[in-house]
Amino acid sequence: MARDHYGHRVYDARAVRRLVFLTRMPMRDLQHFISLVDAGQDTVPERLDMLRDAPARTFYPAVASRWIRSN
Repeated sequence: MARDHYGHRVYDARAVRRLVFLTRMPMRDLQHFISLVDAGQDTVPERLDMLRDAPARTFYPAVASRWIRSN
């Protein structure tokens, strides 16, 4: 992780989008989702299903679709 001259972590745009998106997810779902991401591209269909099944107030579907394809 890159750090600035004060020692604070420096996040790129991709990391910020990921953090903002994932903070809207319940912890149990977040843990499962991250395990799927770590498992690789074969889990994309299951990740998309998770995002489609989530309540509208929790996720923004357009953002979710872009995020899932870029990771």
